[in-house]
Amino acid sequence: MKHFVDDDGLNTFRIPVGWQYLTESLGGTINSEHWATYDKQIQGCLDAGAEMCIVDVHNYARWNGAIVGQGGPTDVEFASLWSQIAAKYKGNAKIAFGVMNEPVRPFCWSFCFYTYNDLLLTFHLARRGH
Repeated sequence: MKHFVDDDGLNTFRIPVGWQYLTESLGGTINSEHWATYDKQIQGCLDAGAEMCIVDVHNYARWNGAIVGQGGPTDVEFASLWSQIAAKYKGNAKIAFGVMNEPVRPFCWSFCFYTYNDLLLTFHLARRGH
């Protein structure tokens, strides 16, 4: 990434990761070995001089094909993942959260308007240590 920062003036990078890669079971704790591998990418982003590194759970609002909040993972399970991630980067102003990459349209209509703000508050509070 450093060459993009130095040569092209880019300063923000989105680093994707799969939900199932981080937590091997729905609602489970983050796998420390998998997290260490992913975090190396985030640290590489920071070390390259980026102004913003975006943690991007790249699952299209799904767990093994089941949509969050629509018979698939519950909002609580989804918030658990992000609470764990937020706690790991608490206090780092150069880390942003891409809460869910490209949620599918049915997901967005039922989920985004009604619970997205609640989840963001949950993540924000976890990041601040509340």
